[in-house]
Amino acid sequence: MEKDRVYISNQLACMLPPTALKTLFYLISWQSQEQIKYYQKQFAKTMHLDQAEIDQAIQLLIDKELISASRIDNNWVFTLEKKKIQSYFNVPMNKVVEHSGFKLPTQITWNKEEKKQSNGINDMSDDEMKRMILMLQARLNEKEQVKKVVVSASKNETEDVIDDLPF
Repeated sequence: MEKDRVYISNQLACMLPPTALKTLFYLISWQSQEQIKYYQKQFAKTMHLDQAEIDQAIQLLIDKELISASRIDNNWVFTLEKKKIQSYFNVPMNKVVEHSGFKLPTQITWNKEEKKQSNGINDMSDDEMKRMILMLQARLNEKEQVKKVVVSASKNETEDVIDDLPF
């Protein structure tokens, strides 16, 4: 089954500032994926824009509900809001001409996470708990290995000292 493809209308292209339009075009080029992972340095390098400009453009796209952002496994992921993007085809061009266009926001909030107080294990998902268990087991094994090495090295040193005595 072929997935619905999304295209940018002339109306939307005229309304967006150049950096936001370029960012949206870049995200749409990845529309074959359900969710688009955000790699800050790669985006900036590929689009030849500063990180601050990309953050502003993403904030505008989120504010206008053209994309949505979520945090998955400590990575930002974007999802295209295809219906909203396609809805701009229905906007009459004379309204676009009369409008002053969208302005880039001055405050970036999309990548700021609120510090929420956690109840520890009670707030963790099953996957997070499993990951925590594996991490703790690995640390415990590592400590045991270090202890074995230290104990065996100290035994060897005491034996060497005894064997080196001249009498």
